[in-house]
Amino acid sequence: MSGRGWKAALWCAYLASLGLGLEAAVRLTGLERRLLAPLLYYQHDQIALHRPSKDPARIFELRPGTRTAGETTYTVNSLGFRDRERTPAKPAGVKRIVFLGGSTTFGAGVNDNETYPARLQRLLDRRSPGRFEVWNAGVCAYVLSQEIALAEEIIERYAPDLLVFQYLNQGRRAFLLEQDPRPYLRHDPALYLENLRFFPPGRPARRLFRHSAFWRAAVIGSNRLAFMPRNNPRYDSEADSVAAFEAFLRAHAPRVPILLLSLDMESPEALVAAGARSIDLFARRNLPDLPPSEIFPPHPPACAYRWYAEVIARELAGLVPGLMADDRARSMSPRTASPCGRVLPDGHERAVHLLDRLTVQNPRDAGLWLALCDAALRRGDVGLARTSLERAADLKPARPALASEIARLKAAVGKAGPASPARSGTGPAASVLVWLAQAEQALAAGDAELARELAGRVEAVKPSDKVRARLFMLYEGLGESSKVLESAKNLPDRAWRDPVVPLACAGAAASLGRRSEALAFLARAHRLPFSEEAALWIAQTERKIGEGARALDTLRRLLDARPRNARAWVLSAEIDSSRGDCAQALASLDKAEGLLSSPGTAEERPDKLRHRMALSYQACRGYARAVGILEGLSRRNPGTAVYRNDLGVCRYLMGRRSQAMEDWRAAIKLDPKLLPAYESLAAALESEGRRAEALALRRAIETLPPGAEPRGPGPPERLPKPGDILYPGRYPRVF
Repeated sequence: MSGRGWKAALWCAYLASLGLGLEAAVRLTGLERRLLAPLLYYQHDQIALHRPSKDPARIFELRPGTRTAGETTYTVNSLGFRDRERTPAKPAGVKRIVFLGGSTTFGAGVNDNETYPARLQRLLDRRSPGRFEVWNAGVCAYVLSQEIALAEEIIERYAPDLLVFQYLNQGRRAFLLEQDPRPYLRHDPALYLENLRFFPPGRPARRLFRHSAFWRAAVIGSNRLAFMPRNNPRYDSEADSVAAFEAFLRAHAPRVPILLLSLDMESPEALVAAGARSIDLFARRNLPDLPPSEIFPPHPPACAYRWYAEVIARELAGLVPGLMADDRARSMSPRTASPCGRVLPDGHERAVHLLDRLTVQNPRDAGLWLALCDAALRRGDVGLARTSLERAADLKPARPALASEIARLKAAVGKAGPASPARSGTGPAASVLVWLAQAEQALAAGDAELARELAGRVEAVKPSDKVRARLFMLYEGLGESSKVLESAKNLPDRAWRDPVVPLACAGAAASLGRRSEALAFLARAHRLPFSEEAALWIAQTERKIGEGARALDTLRRLLDARPRNARAWVLSAEIDSSRGDCAQALASLDKAEGLLSSPGTAEERPDKLRHRMALSYQACRGYARAVGILEGLSRRNPGTAVYRNDLGVCRYLMGRRSQAMEDWRAAIKLDPKLLPAYESLAAALESEGRRAEALALRRAIETLPPGAEPRGPGPPERLPKPGDILYPGRYPRVF
């Protein structure tokens, strides 16, 4: 061998020995674990109640037969659940309902008998003694994939009749403090990907990471450098949990009913697409008229869990037929002026976030504005509290409970003093906020001219991103389609995460006749997280631009996920009837009728939906059913002229001319500006040869003011906005 060859061999030997030495040093010193420890996520609440799990997917679990007592008592039964003692074998005739979840289901901060599964157990025992077992299988910090791993064991050992998964925690699985993560990382290398935001690309790098402790330590160490980019799509991702849930549904849903308990306003699109049915706890239909702000944090006080149990009992009765026949929960009574209970400081942030979105969806709901005011005060945001209180007072609520709450909060806001300069400020920025608030109030009062003038002032001051978002919605409310599209160009990217932005743009483009542009905005809305309201709005817009087939496809996907959405069935029937497919329209109307008469379905405007159903029946010549609906509507709403007018049309088409003319006369008496009633009555009189009377009516029509149109329910209102603009992305992690 030449001298050069020996030198190369020596260098190779040196580098190999250096590599082996470094590899050995890393393994012997445990450097990899020390570098990784600060990057992991830890569960640190009630450590004495927990232990490492033999199941690598769960990582940790509750320690059976343990108890801690102090300010709060926590008891884990012999089966490893925070619950009363249970027998593995299910008693005869008993329905076993198991709730899985994180700390909200576990009941962090409340006693054993105050968790919502325990309260639901007592609620069901009062109604049907001995018929139900409600198990609490919550474990602090569990994400959905860990809940699924526990559910597999529960199905195998305990024969549940219903599984309900809490959905709130997302992303990485946690470890216990002082727990050695290495066995779990060796068994499931995906845990590395959950916790490392940077990972070298390429198959050789992945292979080397699997086999070399030194390389793993180098990669882990690089993740502790602040400037390293995030290039790992699986870091803190929900994709693995969604995939696990889809597989779990395919394997078990045919035998065991499975539900999601969504602690958000809507269930995640991916899980709904997988076929999950859900209880949306904070949907407006489930909230009290005056919701206490204490029910919104992830760890509410004990009194809030009573409301949880009542809502869940009512929703289960509708979602799982036969499980709770005729069991109906009462609504939570409105809160008195005294607080419901203590809330941890980080909970107020979550409460403000949810209430802020709910008030955007329901801008004329004084109860929600008052709850937002209360939550903002607790968070220390006096400016937001004052603004929310003003919005509630502007609505002039007549109910004594709301008036009393306004008085209480006025006193509390007064004691809190002025808003901090950082939040309210003075000068041009403050003027912009004042003008914007005045413009929104003018729009709500119907003064479009003043609203436009104030919007122009706001636009002239180069507003911030948040103000631009509100200005965008103001133009949308004014129907200024060109302004909507123009202002949308200046919105930041995060604003487009809310479906309301592309949907408002789609509506504006459709109004301007820009069909292809409208379709592009609708496609963008389709790609956003699932929302019932957004799906309805998409379908309505698709119908408006003549895309009936697309609208029906959107509604089918919605109804696959939410089969109890009566509005979707009615809209589907309207589209089918307009396309001449009356067989399908009548089938959809039958579904809607069944839902509206079901105790488990709550609709905010059932009479309005029934009116739309009657018009669809009329379009498909189902006159008898249309007349039945319209007669009921007229009895319940004797002052609504539109119902009597449409009842007259249906009766006329059935050949009941004299009754029809009585209905039209009654409608004109109720609303002297109801043009369709005049025209229908005049045409009917003329067809009977009563030309003098018909001529008198036509002369009366000429005296009506320009633009006279039906008053009352009229056509469907634009759907509620499905979310808030510029809301934060994901909630802080919940323990």
